[in-house]
Amino acid sequence: MYRKIIQIIGLLMVTLIIGMTSIYAFGLDDEGLKGQSVLVLHSYSEDFIWTRDLQESIRESFESIQDPFTMRIEYMDSKNAYTDAIKERLFDLYRTKYAPGDFDIVIATDNIAYNFLVEYKETLFGDIPVVATGINNTHLIEMKDRFYVIEEKPDYEATIDLAIRQNPEADDFYIILDETTTSQLVKAELDQVLKGYKNDFKITYIRDLSESTALDMIEGLDQTDILLFGLYFTDPDGTAYTYYDKPRQVAQMANTPVYVFWDFQLGWGTLGGKVAHASVYGERAVDNAEKLLSGREIAEIYYDEGLFGEYIYDYEVSQRYNLSDFPKEAIAMNKPQT
Repeated sequence: MYRKIIQIIGLLMVTLIIGMTSIYAFGLDDEGLKGQSVLVLHSYSEDFIWTRDLQESIRESFESIQDPFTMRIEYMDSKNAYTDAIKERLFDLYRTKYAPGDFDIVIATDNIAYNFLVEYKETLFGDIPVVATGINNTHLIEMKDRFYVIEEKPDYEATIDLAIRQNPEADDFYIILDETTTSQLVKAELDQVLKGYKNDFKITYIRDLSESTALDMIEGLDQTDILLFGLYFTDPDGTAYTYYDKPRQVAQMANTPVYVFWDFQLGWGTLGGKVAHASVYGERAVDNAEKLLSGREIAEIYYDEGLFGEYIYDYEVSQRYNLSDFPKEAIAMNKPQT
């Protein structure tokens, strides 16, 4: 008995190190989500702005439905630390805290949480549906019964075409991506897109920003080069960075505009592009969850190329590089009021 108590205390202490839990209760009175219990499982931690925006949009979307229900939230914190041993400890922790029947549906955000549920959902939560949002490279993931996926695929081509139009002398692409799991998935997507450009452009990936040679390369870029910032959170040696550390550093070093694919990379001296918004993926997840719990059918894999991105650019950066050829629907940040 004493040993069992110690094990439980140890598992609960893991929460302070590799995860956090929140609980919310919402509702007026209606049907649909009435009396339902929802678990939201995030791949990353709340200090990552993408996850924070996802959770905020999920919360606001559930509140707008105005049905009484309970929502629990777990953060796996996999960007900071995620190994097989940690995965097993998370499984033990969730098995201690929860049991099949506790929830009616799970919303998973990003690939780590999705893969975790593919492996453990039946044991932990039973035969309930999973709505997974922000999932990269859906053609590579394992699909299981009662899993419903909202694909995250920024409009890479739109941003690349914008960069080419604004830099007509360019003949080289430089793309920054670290070696994390998500970046590997993004690279696979980019590789497919870039096949259409290989005849006209040389393509170079920069995977390690801790190397002085890589930084020297970035500093030496000019108007014949296009710099695309993918994702960079971790050096090969495990050194971790916030979502803005490397975009800001690269933008300060480069002598050419830095194009990006996600909205959280704006505001740090980068130029912009057709960027993806976390909030839309959260809203779509709640919409799909509500449909499932109301007995309606939804697609197993959902993707809408026009829904999940819009052109946004930093006006001050555009002036620095004398760029003006943006789509008419583009949104300008930091533009002086007239």
